[in-house]
Amino acid sequence: MSNTLFIKKIKTLKELKVSVEILAKGFLWSNDYSELLINSLIKNRNKIDFYGFTLNENDNIIGVILTLCQGFVKISDREILVINLSSWFVSEEHRGYKSIYMLKKITNELSDFIITNFSPNNSARAILKALGYKSMKRSTKNYYSYKFVSDILHKIIFRKNLISKNENSKYPKSQSTNYRDSKFLDLNINGISITLLINDSHISKKIRFLKILDIKIPRLHVLWCSDNNFLKDNFQLICSFLFYEYKTYILSIHCLETSFMPSKKSWRDHFYKSPKNVKIQPFLAGSEYSIKF
Repeated sequence: MSNTLFIKKIKTLKELKVSVEILAKGFLWSNDYSELLINSLIKNRNKIDFYGFTLNENDNIIGVILTLCQGFVKISDREILVINLSSWFVSEEHRGYKSIYMLKKITNELSDFIITNFSPNNSARAILKALGYKSMKRSTKNYYSYKFVSDILHKIIFRKNLISKNENSKYPKSQSTNYRDSKFLDLNINGISITLLINDSHISKKIRFLKILDIKIPRLHVLWCSDNNFLKDNFQLICSFLFYEYKTYILSIHCLETSFMPSKKSWRDHFYKSPKNVKIQPFLAGSEYSIKF
């Protein structure tokens, strides 16, 4: 392997902007998306003094990955930070062993932390597994409003208010968690109360052949639920309510087990890697899904 291949921490605002420009070009991000991501990283730069890593060959950046501090877990008076790896991109001509090299070096660099990755594609999944990352029991599944049209229309026509909401939730926030833009939502369903941690955002992309035109598709994330069993038992009703109330097209459920609705394919599996003897599965709050785009 060439001695000119190395990783470098993204520590300055200038380095962050250059890195996000590379990611925006690779993933066809909109300008708004890129700007909001930078602002969130700057605003929440606590506990760690870097924004991510670049993979460099000679004087060229050929790969980028961002790191988001999600907060910490406390074990025997020891605080262990949870770091989310997000937006991993390596130039197409450099993929292969250089991608493996990059993630291996970063994993070693972050070995004292709990590391999460909630959005790996198939290639990234294989590398994560090879490097000892563990698969969580839960995953991200996307649901689309057109599948719930009859329930949504029924609510509109008959004005049935089986669910009421309170966006000024009194659910206590943990001091150890970085919630970013996500918020608690209290729902009362036929007299039974549950709390969701949600974040409304968009899928924001440039059209490849019309790069001046951005498209935005509304998307709502459900990161956590106070009672997963109740959510599953009332899934159709709750999803229809969320589609209607938040006028979203995509509902991304991140908190349920992969085994729920086995016929529904997972969009992204969730992985994590912990220091030795730490067996706590990390949370999703503070990850890339907690940024409001």
